[in-house]
Amino acid sequence: MIVVFMFVPWARCSGKLWPAALVQSRGWGRWSFLARCRLKSLTYQFHEVISRAIDEQGVFPHQCLDIKDGKVTMSAVAINDPAQAYVYVKSIMLTRKPDQLAFGLDRFCKEGQGTTLNDCITGAYRNEGTWKPFVIEYQNEPRIVKPIDWENAFWNERIMEDLRHFKL
Repeated sequence: MIVVFMFVPWARCSGKLWPAALVQSRGWGRWSFLARCRLKSLTYQFHEVISRAIDEQGVFPHQCLDIKDGKVTMSAVAINDPAQAYVYVKSIMLTRKPDQLAFGLDRFCKEGQGTTLNDCITGAYRNEGTWKPFVIEYQNEPRIVKPIDWENAFWNERIMEDLRHFKL
């Protein structure tokens, strides 16, 4: 995989300006926006990123945040296939070896999935070698973004199956 870095002077993160870089991976044809910033809680910041990324088409590109040595990297991953998103997360785990990581995929919700809204972000948070799956339900108009749901049985099982399948 060939990665090309194009440096951008600043990016807005948590209401402040930080050095940033724009990255294109030619192997998967995706653009990732990487912003470096320091945060108290990775899951709080992930929820904030999702809350701001919602538009009439949902949340795209998919979001991924990771912490390594106290620095946070934010990636916006323009991949349509969920399997490729898991491969991307695996590549982060192998190359950067982050201390913590949170990522999510935009999904449609159906009856019987333990959700009340039509759209959600399903994802997982990794800390100290353990994955914890979650769901963030949302709606664009009127704007509703529910807190992270760590207890959704349907999506938690599905996410853990995907993590095992991709050996994460």
